[in-house]
Amino acid sequence: MIAPGNIDNPDRYIGSADTLAHELGHGLLRLPDLYSGGKYRDQVQYVGAHCIMGGCEFSHFCAYNKRVVGWLEDDAILVLDRPKGNNSIDQEVVLFQLEHWDPLQDESERNDLARALLAGMTSGTPVKAAVFLRLGGDGRQFNILELRGKGVRFSSDITPSRVIATNAIDPEDDTRYAEIEVEGVGTTKDVLERYRRKVHLLTQDLRAVGDSFNFASDPTFPEVGLTVEVLEWATGTTAAANFDLARIRIRWDRGPAIDLGFVDSTPDWQSPDIAIIKPEEIDEDGNFEFPENQPDQETFRVLSDGDLNHKVAVRVWNFGDATAENVQVGLILRRPAGGGDWEQVFENEKLLPNPLLPSSNADPQIIAFDWSVSSETDTHVCFRSQIGNRDVPRDDNGLALASDDTNASNDWAQQNAFIFEAPADSPPDPVEFTFQVRNGGSYVEEVQLIPKGLGSGAEMTIIPAQLKIAPFSTGYFRVRVVLDESLLKATCNKDISFVLEAWRLDDHAYERWGGAKYIIKPCKRTSISLDGYILPDRLNLFGSVSPDVGAQRILLHVQRPGLPSTWEEISLGPASTFEHEILDDFPPNEEVRATAYFDGTLDFAKSVSETKRLSWTPVG
Repeated sequence: MIAPGNIDNPDRYIGSADTLAHELGHGLLRLPDLYSGGKYRDQVQYVGAHCIMGGCEFSHFCAYNKRVVGWLEDDAILVLDRPKGNNSIDQEVVLFQLEHWDPLQDESERNDLARALLAGMTSGTPVKAAVFLRLGGDGRQFNILELRGKGVRFSSDITPSRVIATNAIDPEDDTRYAEIEVEGVGTTKDVLERYRRKVHLLTQDLRAVGDSFNFASDPTFPEVGLTVEVLEWATGTTAAANFDLARIRIRWDRGPAIDLGFVDSTPDWQSPDIAIIKPEEIDEDGNFEFPENQPDQETFRVLSDGDLNHKVAVRVWNFGDATAENVQVGLILRRPAGGGDWEQVFENEKLLPNPLLPSSNADPQIIAFDWSVSSETDTHVCFRSQIGNRDVPRDDNGLALASDDTNASNDWAQQNAFIFEAPADSPPDPVEFTFQVRNGGSYVEEVQLIPKGLGSGAEMTIIPAQLKIAPFSTGYFRVRVVLDESLLKATCNKDISFVLEAWRLDDHAYERWGGAKYIIKPCKRTSISLDGYILPDRLNLFGSVSPDVGAQRILLHVQRPGLPSTWEEISLGPASTFEHEILDDFPPNEEVRATAYFDGTLDFAKSVSETKRLSWTPVG
């Protein structure tokens, strides 16, 4: 989104073509700013004139931006992953100048052209627009190599041509990275320094044969063991313009290293490594099975009165090739779900019971946190797990045997836990909920919510339209969704799913700041009745689900004093009735509580009975 009212340089010609191109990068392509200045620190390099988003020079978009918007397809780039163990990479590649890369040109034609111009190029050497060097784990952080130079109409300031190296983070990473306080000048918005942009320049000095760059030399984004060298340079000519080619050599050596993390997920707020374990899935001894196939959205059970003990299970992986010891795992619960910054205080923190071996040699470890759900628990919550401290193995002399985890970007996982239903006879009830945005910074943030993917048959109202959130505070939006009556009659694709994204004003454009996915199920209202009687030697429970829901099942939750609660799965009989008998000794004057759950179907809403309390008293 463009914020044209926030131009801070009155001398800049707002209507110039290069400024408009930059702003259209925001408005049409949703690309972030990459330039220096403002609130961003000066201890790092910025892409500047190498990208239209790095300023207002009339340059091509950089390889990162072109990849994000789909202009560089898979066959245009070479992807190399950080080597593991004692393995290494020694790879030659020819970079074709990005300004003149033609996606319609035949690959064999491009390769023949490169071989004709580069005498040292051997058969099989790939010719690419860019090289993406993934720095381990889930690939959320990577380095990029691209050849830049003067174009036909753009990039006129990039002379002479050069190979540039940049460090970038996943475009879907909406973390607001740390802000650094400048000593002695306070904590106002104008003096805090933000940590990083999406892309930063590492070097632009690879301009001739023999030039090389050691990535370990970068003070902020170092990568040990990775180097690039220019082996050969050539200039070709087409009918339109001159273009450059560079044959480069990439060498990447790396010893054993720890890389703790979670499996990449799409979307990233729906991690397969966080699971809500419902009470009926927990054995009497507290054991459970981690679900391999989780539902689209995690759900949990809520009693009409009292508490239910759930577990939140977290699965931790070691993607590296060295053992990690004393690994701490934290769990944060956000109520309700939302966006913005994350609170850094863990509500729970545990130590993995055993050293975490590399996942190539051993299973990941699972650690469970207790979660008590009361009748007042928010209808939708969000869990975030974070890997904390860990130790690297050392020899008898105290020397480290492996490198520490240098990939912090995959050290967290997130799981939203909610599904809204719009139960109705006709029309569906409106769904209302709260969306929170946390501001962990030291100045006011201006925020708005943007729905994404809201289809036909639904109307959304968000109040307020914009919200200013004070430092270290949480702002709340009220969201109301009204569904069309026709959705009740649909036989497929009736669920309404959408994403709510928080966007904050950053310099002259809005940037995404977290989000959450929602599913609303329009379905027919149900109710479940439960009754029963108790005798000294038996408990009989019976009831029904209304309307008739067919051949479905319900769950009966029975609580007895001094004994673990039990969960029984009961098949419904004719007219959706059920009956269940428990034969046992039931002491006098001891109350037994029972609750029935119907978990719903595609067409019928879930329902919970009133808790039935039963006891017997001796006569005489």
